[in-house]
Formats: sequence, structure tokens, C-alpha cells
Amino acid sequence: MDVSLRVLHGYGFPPLFISWIMEYASIPSFLVGLNGSLHGFFLGKKGLRQRDPMSPALFLLCMEFFPYLIKRNTSNSDFNFHPKCEKLKITHLLFVDDLMLFSRGDLPSVHILMECLQKFRDVSGLTVNTFKSSIFMAGIQNDVLDVILARTEFSRGNMHVRYLGIPFAAKRLLINDYSPLVDQIAGCIANGWLTPSLL
Repeated sequence: MDVSLRVLHGYGFPPLFISWIMEYASIPSFLVGLNGSLHGFFLGKKGLRQRDPMSPALFLLCMEFFPYLIKRNTSNSDFNFHPKCEKLKITHLLFVDDLMLFSRGDLPSVHILMECLQKFRDVSGLTVNTFKSSIFMAGIQNDVLDVILARTEFSRGNMHVRYLGIPFAAKRLLINDYSPLVDQIAGCIANGWLTPSLL
């Protein structure tokens, strides 16, 4: 919860509000419904739970710390932007729990990005799952490629990737390419209306 506390203070939330949020997030308790009545009182070991209405908001606030680290560290003269991202100075894209990092394929740039991930892990306790992470490179000498793969511990990916069911590297997408995403969203909406609460 340390990173949540720092971020909430950094955004200037009032101390009383922060204390309410931290109380809610750090001391969860549970009751069990059995035959229509509630029984027991259990204290949880961890803070926010999955599907907790507060969880996405606090997660997004905490994730704002990572772009701050990236911005601070990529201003270093050793960092080189990916050629397609240099004009707009794009270093990362963050989608809920997916992160894409961009840099030129040189050792100093990759090292800076990996240091940012390490610092974020040290502060937040959140770490990259190396088994689910891939690195995409082109036009890099094999010896440099091997060093980068060893440094990141990521597998080398190929560009036949789909994100949310849509081809990631397609130059031109057709309407049919969007079908998996549309079906997924329609299913979520249909199921959401059947539940007693949207929260």
C-alpha cells in the first residue's frame, strides 16, 4: 500500500480522504452468506480484491507512477527513442494491465527501461511476468540481440501478434478483423445487464 499512499498524497487528496481509502484498502473484512443470513467475520490478509469497485481506480492511480519514472529516466542522454516514436517522444503505452515499451534496439536504451521496471517493482511490489512478456526487434545484430534478450529475460516475439483479438501489425484492418473484439464487448454488456449491480 506504500505506493498508493504516496500517489494519493502526490495528487493532493485531503489527509482525511486518504485515511478513509487506506483503511478500506488495508483492512478488508468478510462475512459469509449461508441460507440467506450472514455469518462470521473474517479479516483478509491482503488489501484490495479482484472485482472490488475501488481496485481499478487505485490501480490506475498507482500506475501513474510508472510513466513518471519513464519520463524522468528517458530524459537521460543515453536513451534513444524508437525511430517511429521519436517525433512524438513515445516511450510506452499502458492499457489496464498491459504495458508496451518502445526504444531503439541499443543496450543503453534497453538498460534504462529495465531500470525503470526495477524501480517500479521496488516501490510498488508489482513485477513483470517474464513468461508472458515478449520483445520485438528488427535490424539488430545477433550479438546485441542476445545481450538484450539475456538482460530482459523476455522471449523474442514475432509480429503475428493479436491484441484483444485484433492483428497488431496489420497495415490495413478490415471490418471482419474487429469481430472478436466486438463480440467480446457485446458479451460483456449482455452479461453486465444480467447482474444485480454494475459495480
